Amino acid sequence: MIRTLPKNFRWVFFGDSITDANRLISLNPQKAMGHGYALIASDLVNNLAPEISCQPINRGISGNRLHDLILRLDKDVIDEQPDLVSILVGINDVLRAFDRDEPSPLEQFGHAYRAMITEIQGRTGAKIILMEPYLLLVHPEKQSVMVDELKAKQDLIAEIAQEFNLPFIHLQERFNTLCKYRQENFWSADGIHPTHSGHMTIALELIKILMVKEFQSSEDQMSTQATDNKTQQTESSPQGKAAGKKKKKRES
Repeated sequence: MIRTLPKNFRWVFFGDSITDANRLISLNPQKAMGHGYALIASDLVNNLAPEISCQPINRGISGNRLHDLILRLDKDVIDEQPDLVSILVGINDVLRAFDRDEPSPLEQFGHAYRAMITEIQGRTGAKIILMEPYLLLVHPEKQSVMVDELKAKQDLIAEIAQEFNLPFIHLQERFNTLCKYRQENFWSADGIHPTHSGHMTIALELIKILMVKEFQSSEDQMSTQATDNKTQQTESSPQGKAAGKKKKKRES
């Protein structure tokens, strides 16, 4: 769980086409946010916690695999000196093993992923959120063959998140639950790229991690602390102790 962020924080969204969300076709891709979860999540932060300014930076690029993220890590993450980095990558590493016969061996994938996190932490000090690559079986006759390969990488990323004590979002689990109520193509037309509802799902999962502690205003924190102090004082006073004894007597 992330504990602290500056009042004006820089958030890099790092990933592939799911993060890109057509950012690169805009007139100014370096500043564009695309139409996906990165835009939604940053807007939610700025609306739900207006006292905090989120400066979002979308660094998703369509078609990228993990090694592509490593190659552009300096330019797209380190040089930005972010306070927060969320990472969603891995589905293309699975896809390329089947459509181009270009596998990403699990051991190499894990080594590269750990190296990426170590670099980000060591050179920026940023908080990091890891997200699970997912696949919805919109076309099960073609996609089912990829499930085992994907599951191995999902489990590995979850293991890495635990090793580094990082928040981890189980996107596959969340989408599987949602697919009990709406068909897969409601959340993603092709099983990978989200619809607006799919992007909203990812954004909300990010907000669940950030909202509870990060975006409680200082006034709310002071109010909560004052309430806690008052409760403690009341309970420790003679009247409070007497009331407590009466309550216990009634309960018995």
